[in-house]
Parts: sequence; C-alpha cells; structure tokens
Amino acid sequence: MLDDRTLTSGESGSMVVMNHATKVITLPTAAAGLWYDIVLLQDTDAAFTIVAGSGDSVFGNIQVISTTDNKCSAVSVTHATSTGTVASYDNIDLDHDVTTLGGKAGDVIRVTAVDATAWLVQTTLTMDGNPSSGAVINAG
Repeated sequence: MLDDRTLTSGESGSMVVMNHATKVITLPTAAAGLWYDIVLLQDTDAAFTIVAGSGDSVFGNIQVISTTDNKCSAVSVTHATSTGTVASYDNIDLDHDVTTLGGKAGDVIRVTAVDATAWLVQTTLTMDGNPSSGAVINAG
C-alpha cells in the first residue's frame, strides 16, 4: 500500500500488508463480522495510525513488549468505555520507539467489528525500550 487509504467492507477478511513506517489506514463503518489483519513489514513511526470510521470506536486488550529488555505493559479499554465516549477511543496509534505505543516489523494487528459501533483490536506489539503506560488506543 503506497498511500493512506480507507479499507472497504468488501475487503473484509483481507491481510493488509504495510511496508511503510508512516501511513494512515481508515477502517470502514463498523458492521458486525468485518475483520482485517494488518501486518507490519517495517518498524512504525509517529504518523502510523489506524482510524475507526466516523462515529465508531476501538476497544480491546493490548500487550506491548520490549525487544531490548524483559518488560511489558498492557492497554485495556472496554467496549462500554469506548462506545460511551467514541471520540476518545477512535484511533490506534503506533510508533516502535515511543514507550507508550509500539509497532515493529513482524507485528500483526487484527481488528474485528463486533457491532455497528465498535472495533475490537487484538495484538501484541513490540517496541524498542521499556514500555510504560499504554496509549495505543486514543482520541484521533
């Protein structure tokens, strides 16, 4: 994928291979059962974001693990929290060398729409350095 782009519902079930450090992927409007696997071929940098469609949110439990030390951190956002304040939980931000994010080559992120409002994110991210409190799921 060369440019920022919006995925379509017709691409559900696809593996989206990212060979760029700084891109924006926008998910389609959530509909229960849509899903995508996003595979990172490069370490991510500050501008790499997965954005929920307008009015949708993101939730889930994410582990962030250091590749340089024996440390990990967790991010946990519930469905009720994300759908209760959609604008506060509509982005998945990645950056391999920021201690609150993560996203190195080889990481795979699965996003699955569980209803008409929310995307479940399932992943274990890796990072350089020691992870601190996670901010992977946040406001866009």
